[in-house]
Amino acid sequence: MAKSKLTRSQAQLQYDRAKRLGWIPFFFEAAKTHTHDLFDAADLMAIGSRETNLDPKWLTKAGDGGHGHGLMQIDDRSFSEFTKSEYWRDARLGILYGAKVLRQKWDDTQSSIGKRRIIKGNAFIGKDVGQGYEAQQVAIAAYNCGRWSHYNVSKGKDVDRTTTGKDYSSDVLGRSAQFRELLTADGWFSEAHTNVDTPTPDKPAEIPPNVPLDIKTDTVVEVPTIAAEHEKPLLDRAEEKAGKWYDTWSARWAAIPASLTAFFGGVYSFLTSAPVAITVSLIVSGSVVALVYFTRRQGNADRASERAKELEVERIRLEHDAKMQREARAQELQIALINSAANKDANTVKLVNPPVTEVPNSDAEGETK
Repeated sequence: MAKSKLTRSQAQLQYDRAKRLGWIPFFFEAAKTHTHDLFDAADLMAIGSRETNLDPKWLTKAGDGGHGHGLMQIDDRSFSEFTKSEYWRDARLGILYGAKVLRQKWDDTQSSIGKRRIIKGNAFIGKDVGQGYEAQQVAIAAYNCGRWSHYNVSKGKDVDRTTTGKDYSSDVLGRSAQFRELLTADGWFSEAHTNVDTPTPDKPAEIPPNVPLDIKTDTVVEVPTIAAEHEKPLLDRAEEKAGKWYDTWSARWAAIPASLTAFFGGVYSFLTSAPVAITVSLIVSGSVVALVYFTRRQGNADRASERAKELEVERIRLEHDAKMQREARAQELQIALINSAANKDANTVKLVNPPVTEVPNSDAEGETK
């Protein structure tokens, strides 16, 4: 059973405040729009509770050292196109976007199952976490620490090992159980499907004044990381190292017995007064084999040096290409926002899909929350 830092009285206080401010319908709308049957309104309220205690003061200032924005603490290092829009100051829009981010974490985990992924240079094969409780844990933890959560469970470690306070998903799921009880007691779950409509293009949902919005679930676009692009060169380097080992030792196994034969042959010839020609021939043959060995060794070293230069050139090219891709993506996002904002006839602004990154979301006030 998930444990929570939130006491019963604190949960009641936060719930009453959200209810008084009219936020509860927003959580149901966000769940129905983005997380469907994966995470309900109680789960989203629990994330908001963990991030900001559902305190409206976080609609007027940033948390997490100036990086977390709004009730759901959307991180400007990961989702700058949203935080720069100032929409985070609106409770409803922040909740909707937080649900979209959570769904994206879920989708990223599911798409990584059985595949080789790399995070900050650490490779792993995505564990099959199913679509139940463990999958919820991984997605919720990912809301805070990114793909590290899937890395942790794939390596047999605690999913919260790299989250704030090392208890993020456990605490959120514990809070979720408390909010679910309160919502059920108030009759929200029995009435939610009739009272909260999902916005559609031909039937937009009611929105706060002067804040038009059209959120759609788009396909996640992920720009490959430098580490991922370097996967093949690293494998090439490993193969080269193995080949160098084989070539060196194949020569060494030829040189060692030849040298020993020459040495002991020379000693034997000396002790038995054998003809000098035999001694000389043994020494010369051993020297020739030794010369072949050292020549091959130097050749291997020269080839390794050339390959290292080629890898360095390839690394620089890949870094440049990745940088250009990120800049092009950022420019596309900026142009999309500008064009949408300029579409005054449609009176809508589309929030483009947040890119998958590994910059974590965090609590508004750190680990004390």
